[in-house]
Amino acid sequence: MGIMINRKSIIPLGLCLSTMLAACESLSTEPSTGMASETALGTLEGIEAATRGNYRRLIDHGLDWHRLAEVPSDEVMLCCTTSSALYNLYTYIHAPNLSNVRGIWRGLYQAIYGTNQVIERLEPGTSPETDQLLGENIFLRAYFHFYLVNAFGRPYVQGRDNPGVPIVTGTDPDERPARATVGEVYDFVVAELERAAELMTIAKPNGFATREAAWALLSRVHLYRGENEQTIEYATRVIESGRFQLADMETYKAWPTMPPESNPELIFAIKHTPADNRGSSNVG
Repeated sequence: MGIMINRKSIIPLGLCLSTMLAACESLSTEPSTGMASETALGTLEGIEAATRGNYRRLIDHGLDWHRLAEVPSDEVMLCCTTSSALYNLYTYIHAPNLSNVRGIWRGLYQAIYGTNQVIERLEPGTSPETDQLLGENIFLRAYFHFYLVNAFGRPYVQGRDNPGVPIVTGTDPDERPARATVGEVYDFVVAELERAAELMTIAKPNGFATREAAWALLSRVHLYRGENEQTIEYATRVIESGRFQLADMETYKAWPTMPPESNPELIFAIKHTPADNRGSSNVG
């Protein structure tokens, strides 16, 4: 059976087809509620916004870390039962798939990916402002690796060759770095913090990474390594910077209710705002 075509219908069909092709060519591939990384990180303003997002990761990390480190300790008493997974931590029931443990692993590696995106796009020496942002992201990357190795590796003083955690410095999602040793992770953290301290020359409030915050964390890392001379050296640098002093008694008693920048003792803080109130499951 033959197929009959009405010649008059060819022109409208051709017009429709050309219209559809033109419409396809004008379609945007940008995310509807954001922008592609290449666009977002193409300006200083975009880099600053991405860096603030990396700081935002600290809030979620702080909640999971508090539960993992404090809930099983003598510092916390749970008055009753709860359906929350933190009850397993409180009763020393540990499992590989515990949600708080998974939250630390997944959340910190997501945060590391965020810092890597910024670090890959900044060239040292461009300007003090970009160097500062580069240093802040390097600091955060070191901070995240440090807490990962403390959560999932044995203490440094028990041996450098014990299994640590993967060191991730790229943004290729197909890369799966092998698990580094505890010693390798600590060496990486020290080198990163020293590099960050050199880059950060702008004095910012204690809700941001600074040169003094890098020195303070270096002091703690060396303390964990049993290297007392280096611990004292970096702690002394912070003290002699002149940026911090002991709070008076009234400030000391009230500071948990105050913004971090109101406390002259604080070197680096994870700043929460009312917008971060979860309503439930908060740290008390």
